[in-house]
Amino acid sequence: MNAMMLAGLSFVYAMLVGGDEEYERMDDLVRDRMFYIPGLKMGVPLRSDMTLLPKIIGEQIYRLSTDAPAQDMPQFRQSIATALANTISSPTPLPQLFKPMIENVLNYSFWTNRPLVSPRLQELTPSLQRTPYTSQLAVLLGENMNISPIKIDNWIQGTFGSLGGLVLWTSNNFGGIAGLRPSRDPFEMAQSFPGMGRFLTQEHSSGLRSMFYEAERLSRVAYQSYLDRVKNQPLTANPYLEQGSNLARVAAFKEFNQISKDLGEIRRNIDRIGRDVTMDPDTRAYIIDQLRDYEQMILEFANIKDLRERIKIFM
Repeated sequence: MNAMMLAGLSFVYAMLVGGDEEYERMDDLVRDRMFYIPGLKMGVPLRSDMTLLPKIIGEQIYRLSTDAPAQDMPQFRQSIATALANTISSPTPLPQLFKPMIENVLNYSFWTNRPLVSPRLQELTPSLQRTPYTSQLAVLLGENMNISPIKIDNWIQGTFGSLGGLVLWTSNNFGGIAGLRPSRDPFEMAQSFPGMGRFLTQEHSSGLRSMFYEAERLSRVAYQSYLDRVKNQPLTANPYLEQGSNLARVAAFKEFNQISKDLGEIRRNIDRIGRDVTMDPDTRAYIIDQLRDYEQMILEFANIKDLRERIKIFM
């Protein structure tokens, strides 16, 4: 009865906040774990237990019924599966001391259910495998040790918890003072403070971006598999296209590839500008904000949800 009541309240809650720009752009990993408060860029976090299931069910049923731009059935199933996994494995049966090391070896985050280092970044040397969100300490260590800064961040945060997060947060602020990365206003500093991600939302959320890269990965795998069959097993190429949604995925590859190139160019520009110590920090921050707005515009214009449905991502 409590679960049914919470699911109903979650449905009503989704009706009230639906359409809010910040809410719609949020990644499911963030949205599922909080009750968002419109206008304040913050929310009330929830425990990672059975409470999440009725909340997710009520909220996402409403979002599916209204055809929300960053919501579809595969995401609904993924949210439920992730919530169940976190509920069953909390506390985790894997000792925390070894968990980050195993994640780094496997290049897989058990928290996000995604690769730590994206396929695009894996094409670079380890020391260059970083994003605009990678800590300054990890960047410096990665450059000197030729280790992926993303994996350094994951190991520090996973092994030392809040203390490790505080060290990384401090390194970022010193990096901003030294002009090694864009400076941040007090609210941005509060957003990135360890633990505050459960309360405060990010200005540039990754909901559509996460949807795109999963669809792009499936399309790329199908396309490369098809080319391999054409080259080495030509008689199996056409039957492969007739299986499931392979034809749609192969046909969509060029479109996905072009979008991926555009997003990759934006990420490279953000990284280049973020490391340009000759530029005024405030100017750098402004340009980076504009680039992230442009990234969001590309994803919205491409109608990522429609692309995912076209390649039948759920098959």
